[in-house]
Amino acid sequence: MHITVTGKQVDVGDALRGHVEDRITAGASANDAYAGFDAAAERVEKRLRRYKRRLRNHRKSVPVELVEAPSYILASEEEHDDHIEDVQPIIVAESTTDIPTVSVSEAVMRLDLANVPVLMFRNSAHGGLSVVYRREDGNFGWIDPKNPV
Repeated sequence: MHITVTGKQVDVGDALRGHVEDRITAGASANDAYAGFDAAAERVEKRLRRYKRRLRNHRKSVPVELVEAPSYILASEEEHDDHIEDVQPIIVAESTTDIPTVSVSEAVMRLDLANVPVLMFRNSAHGGLSVVYRREDGNFGWIDPKNPV
């Protein structure tokens, strides 16, 4: 793995560079199960601290309303017969999903905590449906169509 350690207006010495490289390499691929667990636990603890800080809201808390919606898992197109053009997708599994009524920031927090690529929610600001998703660059996207009020 190639690691570059630089500093802005700071001279990064060989000792710091070596420490950073050792730490990242040890956390990325640990030969010892204990070291691997310690690295994963540190990451989880950091995420929990960050979200606890977000949840400490001194304003009056608003109860979260949930709406159930059907959720389906469809078979990929590769499993369909190529000779039939108008094929309905094959349903592999069916369940229900809760659609919460939350703010955009809370939706992003739920998306990150659940570690899912996309989350549909009812926007508490206007009551319409919105979607947040994780982008390939690591940022979050937000789709907010014009919903009738």
